[in-house]
Amino acid sequence: MKNTFFTPRNLFVFIALIFAASTRLFPHPDNFTAIGAMGLFAGAIMNNRTLSLVLAMAVMFVTDSIIGFYDGFWVVYIAFALSIVLGWIISKKQNMLSITTASIASAILFYVISNFGVWAGGGMYPMTGAGLGVCYIKALPFFYNGLLSQVLYGGLLFGIFHAVKNWKPSLVKA
Repeated sequence: MKNTFFTPRNLFVFIALIFAASTRLFPHPDNFTAIGAMGLFAGAIMNNRTLSLVLAMAVMFVTDSIIGFYDGFWVVYIAFALSIVLGWIISKKQNMLSITTASIASAILFYVISNFGVWAGGGMYPMTGAGLGVCYIKALPFFYNGLLSQVLYGGLLFGIFHAVKNWKPSLVKA
């Protein structure tokens, strides 16, 4: 039976996930971490979908264990899982357009889902359509940071991976 866990590619992705997750542990502007890019990257690069989901979620869980869990963390995990699924969608056709489009879609999904969770959690905004609208409007600065970090960190993760793949294919072979 072929070992699909300990491949050079999976080791490379695991190291990249550790780097990406570490961005949560150091001071950073609100929502400016590599987490969304990490999910998209794991989903797109790892050949085993289950492993990409489990490994990326585990890294997220470990960093949450360090920094502390927060109200509505499960909503963030749903949005994060969808970033991984977007990675699965682009896994067979990775180019600048597909990666950028998936990065933007991931940031939008995170914004929509996480802020719906804030609103639905009650207490901060009235449970009305207007309250939901106010929640989304007040969250726009967080969206901009999330979008920027998604595109920048995604470009970094995918860029390094594809540069290494072209430079030394054995380091990232499946």
